Amino acid sequence: PCSSLSRCGRALLLLLFLAAALAGQAPRKLRVGCDRDYPPYEYVDAAGHPAGFNIDLLRAVAELNNIELELHAGPWDEVRAAFERGELDLLSGMFISPERAKRIDFSVPHSIVTYAVFVRKGTAEPRSEAELAGRRILAHQGDIAWDRLRARGLDVRGTSSPEEALKALSEGKADCAVLCRATGLFL
Repeated sequence: PCSSLSRCGRALLLLLFLAAALAGQAPRKLRVGCDRDYPPYEYVDAAGHPAGFNIDLLRAVAELNNIELELHAGPWDEVRAAFERGELDLLSGMFISPERAKRIDFSVPHSIVTYAVFVRKGTAEPRSEAELAGRRILAHQGDIAWDRLRARGLDVRGTSSPEEALKALSEGKADCAVLCRATGLFL
């Protein structure tokens, strides 16, 4: 389990694949939700298809287990809600937290991902989570950072994507954005 905002394991729910394959009862098709705006892990490419590291990994595991995937890319908060309603069989790339682990089974994380606080040039950078208090914060709605910042009672506004958060930050609509470091730097 994650103990801080800055380090969380990004997990694919691949145990479903493995358990089903080992039991000889692999489903023929799995409905998978993925984020349309979380590069380089998950995004919709120029041709309109889900792409990224997580998607490549999912496809490789599915191919090895003779499983067909039905990928559903959308805004993270929407695919997460569809998964929680049981409309999807698994969700790609959800971060593990103690709260989420009470309701969701996770695989072993494939990566350790760090989060960063992004600010506009010339703005004082917060050096600790405590220094976020009193700031207007942006975070990708439904992301682990959004969940945790809200749970701590901070002034956080959810955005539909990390890119939207960075654009709003650059326009002065907030004091900072808390995002996956790799995604923020990629964008």
